[in-house]
Amino acid sequence: MFFCNDDDWYKLNHVQSIMENIEQGYDWVYTLRSVYDKEGNYLLDDNCEALGELHDCYQAPGHRFVDWCMWGMKTPVLKALANVLSEPGWGGDRKFYEAARQFFPNFTWSGERTFCFRLGGNEYSVKQDFFEIGNYTMNGKYDNQLPWLTNEKL
Repeated sequence: MFFCNDDDWYKLNHVQSIMENIEQGYDWVYTLRSVYDKEGNYLLDDNCEALGELHDCYQAPGHRFVDWCMWGMKTPVLKALANVLSEPGWGGDRKFYEAARQFFPNFTWSGERTFCFRLGGNEYSVKQDFFEIGNYTMNGKYDNQLPWLTNEKL
């Protein structure tokens, strides 16, 4: 199962890169994301927030997650977690990620950055400077040698 918001999109190899890992026996797989402006122009890569198990969110030590559209999972896994989707309030993607990693710990990342996240979807959307500040902070923390990039197949 895959989900994609109507204002975001996948790179052509998104589904294939996730399915190759699921076919190796994982229950679910996530990818990383690139950030685009409202017109669809590439801005930067998210190296500060939605990094899954590769790193904590830069503003929240100990907190990890991926956005809704960054993962694919076996249908029975999604069915088992479906009740989490109905929880009200902000942070549904974060709650879902926590439940998925707790109850289905047999997961990995695709090793790729195939999700395209568009800014400006609504007035509450995260702004470009969030990622710029976050990436700057992470680059400073690791002296411009982000550990998860050494394993990426970008």
